[in-house]
Amino acid sequence: ITLENIREQLAAGGPARSLDAARQRLIDAIHRAHAQVCQMAGARTELKGMGTTIVGLWLLQEKAVIVHVGDSRLYLLRKGELKQITGDHSLAGELYRHGVLDTQAMARFPQKHVLTQAIGTEQGVTPDATVIPVAPGDRFLLCTDGLNDMIETPTIRGFLGLPGSPSHCPRTLAEPPLSQGGKANVTVVVIHILEIDA
Repeated sequence: ITLENIREQLAAGGPARSLDAARQRLIDAIHRAHAQVCQMAGARTELKGMGTTIVGLWLLQEKAVIVHVGDSRLYLLRKGELKQITGDHSLAGELYRHGVLDTQAMARFPQKHVLTQAIGTEQGVTPDATVIPVAPGDRFLLCTDGLNDMIETPTIRGFLGLPGSPSHCPRTLAEPPLSQGGKANVTVVVIHILEIDA
């Protein structure tokens, strides 16, 4: 529901004329999707409490416009270094940002799946949006928590850094969590920037 709604809204608006316009359109699309999910959940008892997380990427003018809500993540692999670009909207993520937890403690935190924001929750959402430069050779990984819960960062970096086409990466990354009985949804998208048009 959320993806279809966002896709329709972005397609209806045509090409973005600026980075600010792209950023605002992504944020507006998420707000509209949130409202629609809340409306559906309120109208049908069996849908009460449904929600989702989202991470999105729009490539424009040698930049990446990144937006997210929840604990779905976006990573960037550049010149062998893997960096998590998004910050989880979760209790563990908040404690990490305030210096209470480090990355190891965050992974073991018993309430790490308690979200502070999600699409479809009764309170509103405030998507995080950022713009970063893009360079040839960059690889972006967009994933749900079903991946990063089960695979450690060095393993993710190793798979993403394999030479050749990244077309094998999503399946290769998703196999371990699925075969180990991961409890969460595992969604993986990899984008490889080959070159940038001037």
